[in-house]
Amino acid sequence: MKILEASGDTPLATAARIHEAAGHARTCCEDHARADAVMARNWLGPAERKEFLKGAARMVRGKFRVESVTYYTEPGPTASRKVTLRAQHDDGQPENTRYAKATPSGMIEMTIDTPPAAEQFAPGKVFYVDFTEA
Repeated sequence: MKILEASGDTPLATAARIHEAAGHARTCCEDHARADAVMARNWLGPAERKEFLKGAARMVRGKFRVESVTYYTEPGPTASRKVTLRAQHDDGQPENTRYAKATPSGMIEMTIDTPPAAEQFAPGKVFYVDFTEA
């Protein structure tokens, strides 16, 4: 409780801050769901625990691999491009198996005109994609 007194945070805000600092996202991934439950049990009271876990259920994390990049103009640093990502397939790695089981198929297509953003997407790169209701 000293961390709560020192920071002035509510228990819920502190739990979320600790969770995020540990590099965990609120996801459908089994490991992260277990981390949410452990944190809620250890740091939160009953009402705050319910609120935290309700929020945890509203975010879904997917794992997607860049399948293709299509340029609308000549390739170059200012080129507009379409990026196609597909849900991570099961390649035998434990994390990928969990994601493939939760999301066996899926596709995301984006047209990107901002060069610094577009340069991050190359075929074969893998990204976590967090879905949170706006």
